[in-house]
Amino acid sequence: MPMTQIAIPRSFFLLSGIVLMGLLLIPIPVSAQSNLVDYDRVWRIYEEARAARADQLASDLFLKAEAIFSGARADSGNSKRTKRIQKNLAAAHNQFSDAIRVAGAIQNEFPSLIKAYDAALASHAPDIAVKLWKQATVQFLKVQGFIAEYKSNSAVGPAMEAEDLYLQAELAAFKQSYLHDAKSRYAALLEEDLDELTPLLLRKAAVALAGAETQLERDRYSDDEIKRYVKAAEYYLTHAEFLASWIKSLPEEDGAVETLILQFEEQLSRLCRSVSLEPDFNRNHSLSTDAILREIRRLQDNGQYLEQQIQQRDLQIGELEAELRKLQSQSGKYLSEIEINRRKIQQKARFEAKIKAITTVLDPERGTVSYATSGGNAEIIIRLNGLQFSSGSAKLKNEDLELLDDCITIMKEFPRARTEVLGHTDSQGSTSLNQKLSQERAASVRDYLVTKLTDKAEILAIGLGEDKPIASNDTAAGRKQNRRIEIILKDIKIQDNY
Repeated sequence: MPMTQIAIPRSFFLLSGIVLMGLLLIPIPVSAQSNLVDYDRVWRIYEEARAARADQLASDLFLKAEAIFSGARADSGNSKRTKRIQKNLAAAHNQFSDAIRVAGAIQNEFPSLIKAYDAALASHAPDIAVKLWKQATVQFLKVQGFIAEYKSNSAVGPAMEAEDLYLQAELAAFKQSYLHDAKSRYAALLEEDLDELTPLLLRKAAVALAGAETQLERDRYSDDEIKRYVKAAEYYLTHAEFLASWIKSLPEEDGAVETLILQFEEQLSRLCRSVSLEPDFNRNHSLSTDAILREIRRLQDNGQYLEQQIQQRDLQIGELEAELRKLQSQSGKYLSEIEINRRKIQQKARFEAKIKAITTVLDPERGTVSYATSGGNAEIIIRLNGLQFSSGSAKLKNEDLELLDDCITIMKEFPRARTEVLGHTDSQGSTSLNQKLSQERAASVRDYLVTKLTDKAEILAIGLGEDKPIASNDTAAGRKQNRRIEIILKDIKIQDNY
């Protein structure tokens, strides 16, 4: 395995997956129909490899298998290449299987490496800490190579080095994200020689930045604490810029310091006058500030007392209003109870009439409607066994749209219902692939419903795979019943609809 290979970007895997799926849509001529089962088998293990993260954790093996598989598919139209196709399909299947083995072994034997890899990836280290990321990837590829050759002991050293480099890359990415702007600003102020005008503030900014960096190294996930340091540094930098501009605006002749003090005294005088005090700067400024603070405390005490009085009055008023409401409710209690019961009976009768009407909307061969009530709530289950999905596909067919439009007719009768689309499969195939397929089919139905129901934008799509059978999977008829889509209308308030 080449040691100079670097991590393949996720966009490449996405693009290659799209190309491979495009090749799988090429029609297979009659002469190649005998190979169909083999293609499906390789496609399933390809999906299993992606689910096992083999495209990331065994990238070399995965990409080779993908290339062989794509080539076999491209050759499917040439009946003279049947042997080569079969050979390539077998080779691709073996490569994908090996990639799954390597990915699983790495996850089992080096979980801390995978954790460091994922954390670095989430911090955007491939784009920010490029050099460290590449160094880590070189070591990670060594780990993959050793595991592929069943040399786990030889992989320990590169795994430890890769883990350390990924952690360094993550930390470097965090530092860049949190500190880059503030550090750049601090350096710019030093370039402008502001440390001569505002040395104390810039020193405080430097201490805050150092604190943020120390906190990052101690616990890079303590977001609030790191942001507190950075916010303090930004405050000191802004204060330094303002104070420097103020100092620069002073006249250069004698009396500049006096001008600055007089400006400060003018602001202090305004504060004194706002609380009806007469400033006195003949001795020191603390006398004026102490007087202002005493007056502010007095006003605060008076305000708190008035607030307490207001709260006490509000409490008394609330108690009187509650007593009044109690008396009013008792006077009309019996009449209101009779009216409520009458309305409930009417609401239930109308609801049941509507349910009876919607149960006739669907063709019984393709779908059924049932419901359940609890108290004042109802839940409607639209069970669709008639959607004509192709094997392994989640794409809706044109002949299915009429059935879904009938479902939309039912859904429009309950616009306030909370809606879920549940996908189910039979037990054929692997559990992981069935789960994925059921999720994708539910999402396809959900997406079509949303285009027709603008007020149903929050429809949930949930894939349940083979976990909720309604019939035996041992017979073809039972499996057909289990391959279904269910549209659940929940939390229907009977009184809200009638």
